[in-house]
Amino acid sequence: MISLAIDGQKWKQRFQSSFILLIFLFLYVPLAVFMLLSFNNAHDKKDNVVTKLQFNQFNFENYRKFFTDEEGFNGGMFNALTNSFTIAFVATPIAVFIGLLTAVNIWRHNERNKNYVFATSNFSISCPDIIQGIAFSILFYALLVPLGIDLGFFTIILAHVAFSIPYVIVFIYPKLSKISKSVLYASYDLNYGFFECLFEILVPMLLPNLAGAALLVFSISFDDFIITNLVKGSVSTITTELYNMKQGVKAWSTVFGTLMILGITGVFLVNWAIKSWRSND
Repeated sequence: MISLAIDGQKWKQRFQSSFILLIFLFLYVPLAVFMLLSFNNAHDKKDNVVTKLQFNQFNFENYRKFFTDEEGFNGGMFNALTNSFTIAFVATPIAVFIGLLTAVNIWRHNERNKNYVFATSNFSISCPDIIQGIAFSILFYALLVPLGIDLGFFTIILAHVAFSIPYVIVFIYPKLSKISKSVLYASYDLNYGFFECLFEILVPMLLPNLAGAALLVFSISFDDFIITNLVKGSVSTITTELYNMKQGVKAWSTVFGTLMILGITGVFLVNWAIKSWRSND
């Protein structure tokens, strides 16, 4: 009986190890293949990447063309990438500021209307992007287009700010709720105004959460496709540019994706090294 129990435990451990390995394979093998394709200089007649790996054609030609934009290799990629960064950089501080004001006002008014705000925020977060995108599109066509404001940068930024604010509120409020309101009352005794208290006292205390919220909003804005595609007008972003490759994967996308993967990996490794160094001190 003891032997059977030991054998059963071994099989359980092997199964768990195999299952974890299988998950890692499903997650990272596609990324590895994608990165390998960036070194594959084999293209079809439409300049799409030939997904069949041909090792005799592996070189850095795609990277050279990517950085020199030889023969229009990148298409409209750099313009779309610039647009995506511009939109994200503009939408992020606006969304974080509005979300911060909302969270602080709930906190300082003894959580009045908290349930309504959080119910609305959770509904927005859980609502499918396609529904929000259609709603924004109808709203902009009904209110802005008659005023001569066409769909474009302005409408994209408005939409991104609107759907990002709930994330900021949900991200910031748990930390804010742990701060004693005596801080607020003490600042009033010192003749601080609301915004003086906000920027000189609360913001430094919430800085890690604000930074996390900003990174979250930036990544959501930069990565959004469905809502952006419905309110973009003639403006192209990196996500809409990638969607145009539904008929075939362009070579520049594999180079761009590989550089993004390597960049994110590098940031992770640096962060891990810093934490390890601090823990050893």
